[in-house]
Amino acid sequence: GAGPKGLQAPFVLQPRTPQAHARTVIMLHGFTSTGKQLASGWLPALAKALGRRTLDTLKLVFLNAPIRTVSCYGDERPRHPAWHDYFTDHGGDEGRPDLEEEIDEEQVAWARERIHAAIDAEAAALGGDYSRVAIGGASQGCCMALDAALTHRELLGGVFASFGHVYECTARLAPYPDGRDALLISAFHGAADECIAASLALRKYADLVDLGFHRLTLRVAPSLGHCEPSDAELVAFADALGGWGFLPKPGRGEATAANDEAPAEARPDGRVEGRRTARRRRRHAAALTTPPRRGREEAE
Repeated sequence: GAGPKGLQAPFVLQPRTPQAHARTVIMLHGFTSTGKQLASGWLPALAKALGRRTLDTLKLVFLNAPIRTVSCYGDERPRHPAWHDYFTDHGGDEGRPDLEEEIDEEQVAWARERIHAAIDAEAAALGGDYSRVAIGGASQGCCMALDAALTHRELLGGVFASFGHVYECTARLAPYPDGRDALLISAFHGAADECIAASLALRKYADLVDLGFHRLTLRVAPSLGHCEPSDAELVAFADALGGWGFLPKPGRGEATAANDEAPAEARPDGRVEGRRTARRRRRHAAALTTPPRRGREEAE
């Protein structure tokens, strides 16, 4: 049938003033999530760690994937926010998170085109300077962020890749545009990820290193499961922002994370992407502090 016409409207955090706008970071949520859910987890934690005024020059754009029918659950075929469809569930009930999922590559190409358009729009707002635009994502959103950054005609300021990997359909597009091996890649994963195994991600990042991507930083957090909130991930993201030159240098009298007022809460459970099917989630329901959710769905 006919696919979606476009992406849903993004959730956007504007800089303090239009004149203060110096950099843009585009963020891609995971499977079944939304841009607002991802923002609700990241923004309070970033404000607490960096200081709210540190973010005044950043524009944060949380894109929203379309609602799609998901094929990997058999006859149920639920509809969820998704950058693309899944044909397999290796990382769910099958219990083989070390295997890459079979996905709808036409939908990946469709999403790539729309994400590239969002990148172009943000660069245009910054005078056409693509080095002032970066992209990041979690899980499925991580995979699409890597895809977009590797395949865009221009070199971006950086990419933050959390709990995901380079898709095989992305790797087949190599050789990438000239000079793409200069891309600043900051990757983060959990060693105990039972949805997208760290071993799968590491193999894919090793392939990039073999292609000459020597500006790649990879951190693997011990005992951390898929998309579990952690200070380690927050530190990795903050370090990425600093490494890309996206954080202003503090001046005399400016607020710091230690004295700037910010919410105390950490990322909510809504940040955790539900890449497990219903039976696996029910098996783990007793360990959850929030009510069990059907399939890979996320709580609001």
